[in-house]
Amino acid sequence: MPDLDLPPEKVEELIDKIAHFIVDKEMEVPAIMFLETAKPLTYIASQFSLVFLWPYLSMIPENLGYNLVALFRDRKNVEKILQRIEELKEERDRLKKEKKAKKEKTKEKRKLRSLFGFLKRSKDN
Repeated sequence: MPDLDLPPEKVEELIDKIAHFIVDKEMEVPAIMFLETAKPLTYIASQFSLVFLWPYLSMIPENLGYNLVALFRDRKNVEKILQRIEELKEERDRLKKEKKAKKEKTKEKRKLRSLFGFLKRSKDN
């Protein structure tokens, strides 16, 4: 039976992996709803997992099952996951806006170039 007290670095790594997975799949809203709803029950669910799912947790590679049980034993970690999801979502949205603005700027430059090219050709004739 592995130790269920995770070092802080491992907790942060798991939180980051979970949050990145959720944001990469663009499932922020359902994940936030689920985590907010399940937050009061996380300790009970982790204890349930220890009792009934313990033999099956060993089948998950890299002790991920045990680490998730240990992670969800503390409600503070659920709140950290929620905060990280929101941070990553805001960052993704900001990058999308910047990319869109850059694309629009490039589009405007092309329009101006084509207009000036047309005017230049008209003067030459």
